[in-house]
Amino acid sequence: MSNDINNWEDNSIDSIDNRIAEVTVAELDGIESELNHVDMLDNKSFSELQDVIKEMLDDCSKSNFKKVGKFLVKLARKETV
Repeated sequence: MSNDINNWEDNSIDSIDNRIAEVTVAELDGIESELNHVDMLDNKSFSELQDVIKEMLDDCSKSNFKKVGKFLVKLARKETV
């Protein structure tokens, strides 16, 4: 009986992990879609998207933060020229 409970718990954990991954992918797809259509967003939706992107930046590893930072610096330099 104990083995059945452990098996059920393992399956439940796997199922939960899979569901979390599915939700994460769906959320990232939604963000990407909004970025692809950013010119059509109203001010409120644009502000919400900015907040999501800022949150993603807060969650970046140092390595990814460095990459994003360098990319933003390149963009800023192009805009000033």
